[in-house]
Amino acid sequence: MKTLYLMRHSKALTSSKDSSDVNRPLHPQGELDARAMASRLLDGAKIPEMFISSNAKRAFSTVLHVLKELQISKESLITNTNLYLASAQSILTVINNSNKSLNSVCIIGHNPGISELIYLLTGTSINMTTSAIATIEIDCNNWSEVFYGCGQLVNYDQPE
Repeated sequence: MKTLYLMRHSKALTSSKDSSDVNRPLHPQGELDARAMASRLLDGAKIPEMFISSNAKRAFSTVLHVLKELQISKESLITNTNLYLASAQSILTVINNSNKSLNSVCIIGHNPGISELIYLLTGTSINMTTSAIATIEIDCNNWSEVFYGCGQLVNYDQPE
């Protein structure tokens, strides 16, 4: 059994000083929401073993706040440029290439790809809000076995 956490990055500012989308920083509310959602993961007593984040500043900053709140080392973090504004299929490819020894992985990315992947894996339609986390259980032994329709949505949580 594998557990997949899909998290949408926290609320970002609408523009950045260098005006590129990839470098948009988190809004102060986004920082608070990221820490709050990390606390909720702690309350659930299940913490992902590995975090794989988009290289976008808003996604990377989100996961840094999560790791700090959970008191987890950055050694549990990988950035992947393929997750920046990725399609559901591109996100699935990143998941399929995850280390098979890991039983739980958290992907931090962007909409619409994150929401589309939840639907394709579980059949449940959710429009992920910023900082939201969907937890999906998948009956498989290796991440390479994850495919459309194989998961069960066991939890969805979003900031209040």
